[in-house]
Amino acid sequence: MKKMPDTPKTLADYVEATKVDVSGAPDYAAGRRLRLKSLIVDGRPLGDYELDAASGKESAKRSTELQWLAISLIGCDADREVRTVTSLAPRSVPTADFEATTVSGSLVRIELGNVVDEREKRLLNAVTGIHSEVQARLVRGMPGVTGGEFSARLYPGADPTWGDVASAADEFVSFMQDIVRRREPSVTLWPADSEYSTLKKLGACLAYLSAGGPPRFSLRPALVTSSHQATLQIFERLVTKKKAKFADYSEGYPVWLSIAVESVITPFQALGFVQFLQGLDSFDPAPFERVLVGCFTAGVTFTKSRQRPRYTSLDTTG
Repeated sequence: MKKMPDTPKTLADYVEATKVDVSGAPDYAAGRRLRLKSLIVDGRPLGDYELDAASGKESAKRSTELQWLAISLIGCDADREVRTVTSLAPRSVPTADFEATTVSGSLVRIELGNVVDEREKRLLNAVTGIHSEVQARLVRGMPGVTGGEFSARLYPGADPTWGDVASAADEFVSFMQDIVRRREPSVTLWPADSEYSTLKKLGACLAYLSAGGPPRFSLRPALVTSSHQATLQIFERLVTKKKAKFADYSEGYPVWLSIAVESVITPFQALGFVQFLQGLDSFDPAPFERVLVGCFTAGVTFTKSRQRPRYTSLDTTG
């Protein structure tokens, strides 16, 4: 199996590192990954762009926007119609993110958007906060824990909130100290008891996987489900906000609103929402020439002509 870098350095590295290998199963998404890496943006293949979080917020923002662009265009197969994409410089008024030259030679503007389930976003922020605080304390050093690998899981319970971060981090530290003192390393997940009230509320379990080496801590949240209707409201608010700025985006050119749907925690949540949008016949994308809603493996295209939404997926177009 191809060994990927421990820390992906380019978008191509990241795309390959995050693919799912299933033994004996054909790799249906291989073609889409190749298309993502080959999309020409500002004169460079997208896969060549560096992922350097250390270079600051603007670089991280740029990397995120490029991924949104690729996810939505490829999910909707619109990348097949595009020859090159060029970034547009910000102006004093709202500016579309990109201008694309199509294979037919015409120009279109592309404005980006992103839809993430609000519950998932809140949960992810809290989980990230807990993880960062615990890992920082491990690195600084804590009595009784000089190293080792710890893995925590949150099983269905109350959703963690930002207000839980400090108490959950404190309790994870105490839980680690207790488990190192009382247990041998194993894959057993030990549930938090009533002594750790926040962790018990969150359905937390902790495994002491190994001793020695630099201290390491991982934390996985419980899977969540959300209502497609609730996500639809987020989508509709985004589109309404973008429509109000259409004249500034357009400057006389046709504009595609290209929306990436993301699901960080729950597998297939984004795909499920894209599939749900197939039945949204009443949606009017005007004044945008198209509204593209994609999640890399699938997409729905709404056109100003009000034709039935066009669904594309690995099954239909590869």
